[in-house]
Amino acid sequence: MDPDHRTLQGGLVHQYAAAGFIENRKGDSTTSKTLEYAVGDFGDFGDFGDFGDAQNELSSKWAPVVKQAYERCPDAVGSVNAGDLVNTSGDDSEWRDWFGAMDGYSQATNLIAAPGNHEYAGDTFRKKWKATFEYPDNGPRATPARDDTPAERQRAAYEAHMAEALAETAYHTGYQGVRFLSLNAGTGDARQSMTPDDLPACSEGCPDPARLWLDMQGRWLDAAVEDNPGKWAVAVFHRRSSPAPRAATRRRCATPGSPCSKAAAPTWC
Repeated sequence: MDPDHRTLQGGLVHQYAAAGFIENRKGDSTTSKTLEYAVGDFGDFGDFGDFGDAQNELSSKWAPVVKQAYERCPDAVGSVNAGDLVNTSGDDSEWRDWFGAMDGYSQATNLIAAPGNHEYAGDTFRKKWKATFEYPDNGPRATPARDDTPAERQRAAYEAHMAEALAETAYHTGYQGVRFLSLNAGTGDARQSMTPDDLPACSEGCPDPARLWLDMQGRWLDAAVEDNPGKWAVAVFHRRSSPAPRAATRRRCATPGSPCSKAAAPTWC
């Protein structure tokens, strides 16, 4: 979150510019982004740290970053971690080092995390993730088959399986009037999680599992923003995906005074 949010005026649209020397896929050496978002009443919200891609050299490089961040903001009430917390999710030593760097902070403050592609490395079904974190079971739900056609039976089977796979990776949680929403934006890395062993046969008009994976989260995201009891919603995800978030949510996020904040940008990976 913007560390200077207490100085912003409600009812206005502010711009927050973030620039850094990040090599992107086109080979450019500098990337800058300007975000527009409507400012509401945060109340006594406090500060959140925003971390992305800890991933490598966790003891030598990640740990000093965490220490410096909390020294700079000693009253921070939590952190948002946008994927790739570790390099190989199946490696216990990397989780040990990640939590070692967060020792004293993860126990006493809010810790919100969304999975990245490296959370699938060595742990296709994210058993380590689900054993490590205890997040709410309020993520996307499957839609039952609307008829008895092979295509509908297959779609319903895919969605039922995906809803189980998405548990604790796509979820929302609230803090002081802000709803944080974690999305599981991986598609290629999650492909094994998409397909049930007993998938019904289908030969015509069959669903695309990668699109279902994102559509399920898109429907859920729209609903979670629509019924948000707070004034702000922050979506956290590792990398840009389409069609989630869906067009309706994107329009609401771009509207001044809307309940959805654009303060969380996609992470470069």
